[in-house]
Amino acid sequence: EHDEVEAWLRHELSPVPVLIVLDNAEHLLGSASEIAALVRDCPRLRLLVTSREALHVQVERQVLVPPLALADLSQPLSLENLARSPAVALFVQRAQAADSGFRLSDENASLVAEICARLDGLPLAIELAAARTRVLPAWSLPARLDEQPLAVLTGGLRDQPARHQTLRAAIAWSYALLSAEERRQFRQLGVFVGGFTLAAAALVTGVDDGDDMTECIGALVAKSLVGRFEQPCGEPRYQLLETIRQFALEQLVAEGEREIAQDRHAACFLALAEQASRGSGGGEQASWLDRLEREHENVRSAIRWVAQTGQSEIELRMASAVAWYWDARGHSAEGRAIIRRALERGRIVSPGIRAAALGAIAAMASSDGDWVSARARLEEQITLCGRDATSLAGLALARARLRERGPARELADEALRLADQHGDRRGRGQALFVLGELATERSAFVQAQSLFADSLTTWYTLGDRLQLARTLEACAMLASARTHAQRALRLAAAATTLRAATGASRGRETEEALERWIQVARQLAGAEAASIEAEGAAMTPEQAIELAQAPVEPNLTGAAAGGGGLQPLSDRETQVARLVARGWTNRQIAGELHLSERTVEAHLRRILTRLGFSTRTPLAAWVVQHGGLRA
Repeated sequence: EHDEVEAWLRHELSPVPVLIVLDNAEHLLGSASEIAALVRDCPRLRLLVTSREALHVQVERQVLVPPLALADLSQPLSLENLARSPAVALFVQRAQAADSGFRLSDENASLVAEICARLDGLPLAIELAAARTRVLPAWSLPARLDEQPLAVLTGGLRDQPARHQTLRAAIAWSYALLSAEERRQFRQLGVFVGGFTLAAAALVTGVDDGDDMTECIGALVAKSLVGRFEQPCGEPRYQLLETIRQFALEQLVAEGEREIAQDRHAACFLALAEQASRGSGGGEQASWLDRLEREHENVRSAIRWVAQTGQSEIELRMASAVAWYWDARGHSAEGRAIIRRALERGRIVSPGIRAAALGAIAAMASSDGDWVSARARLEEQITLCGRDATSLAGLALARARLRERGPARELADEALRLADQHGDRRGRGQALFVLGELATERSAFVQAQSLFADSLTTWYTLGDRLQLARTLEACAMLASARTHAQRALRLAAAATTLRAATGASRGRETEEALERWIQVARQLAGAEAASIEAEGAAMTPEQAIELAQAPVEPNLTGAAAGGGGLQPLSDRETQVARLVARGWTNRQIAGELHLSERTVEAHLRRILTRLGFSTRTPLAAWVVQHGGLRA
């Protein structure tokens, strides 16, 4: 009978043009060769076949059908732009079918776009979510989709196949067609958030043979359960759409495999985080930052899992290891909250692990300008594990920013001694940086430049571009304080280029301070400022370091000659203020103006009191802003 049916089909289909649609043909793959033979024998026959998996026959021409295009949530949303999004258009159409009063409006537009994005643009998921507007307000859907997406995406039309009644049933249809080993691996891949590499998949699924892992992932990609996309680094990356991932997790729990898979996932990303931390200060710094950026959602998920399951030491180790990434990429508030909670939970952990976490949270607090918290955490760290150069330098900086300059200098000096004794180059670089800042504060500008120059050499040798950028910024502020506008603008721009290369952001306090000093330099440079900054942005790190370390020759032309006072200062006070702005010490000013040092000190006290300043640095900026160096 089978042969008779085939012969009859060929006879009927051969003479006339016919289009036949085979929908959801993944369950007919065993008949692929017969389908292909029918096409070859009937030249006017065309088959349109939809399937999660290709037929893999010679006459086949594959067209991949991606999810519906989403609205760009990073751009301002307008009703006109949203209406052009196929995903949004489908949601609106199906919502209006369920509730004739539903309209896309300014009030719900962003909400609808967000719902479509959370559903990855999957048409069935969008249709099912839109149908829910019959009984649920649209504003409640995102939270429900976060909690239990598959429980929400039900209630399909009764005249549709059973597998289209719920999203769970649609995915289960494809899941049932997998082999037992493919189902096992698919379930375990559900623990990945935001994608994974083949190597990570092998660690989590327990597959030792790389070829076996590649074959299995390839099979899941072919069946449209796993997506593949290329990365700039060249290594392929794979991902389950969120609704499919939630189904995989449900099956993982049902099979009793959740705990072992999540523990393997946490171990995988703990190893990655600690490897990245070891490379955080070297030449591969930028590539490690980019890799942690790609795996950030996995790291977050792993930290949540070990926190929920009481694995305090692993939680602290992982959070401490990625703290430098959080700090560099603008996640310090999140990182501090995670480590603070972990420290509260993990009171009984080894001193070394707790100390590392305290140092990590202190570093992020410093970037946020929370010097009180940074000081407290560093003091606790030192109490736990003793005095080392890095923690002492960090504490010195915190106390310097809290205006405790005497103790700060003692701590920085001790840090430098310890670093030299133990060959701790990183500790040395940090101690030199703090001493340079302290020298800048007391207007010892020549000494500050020397200290920063040594610090730059250290960071360059280590390959630490984050610290190199930070120190170049300090050199830029120093140059501005000394009224060397061109140098300041070039160094600041070079530092910005370095930060851009690593994707690193500045802390709020550094950003504000640098902007104040650069504004002073721009005013002094005038119309040439923009071109000078462009030159600085194009400088190599080596050129920027050379510029920062180059000696500065005092330029006194007209500086001490009077030539117009600075109101409300007297002529003599104007002379003193101009030389202060040039970066001169009291002794140099006294020699130039034929005064005693005590007299210069008295003039300086009166100037600062009259102008409401407490140090020489803002006085220097005030002189520049009032054109005092152009007289």
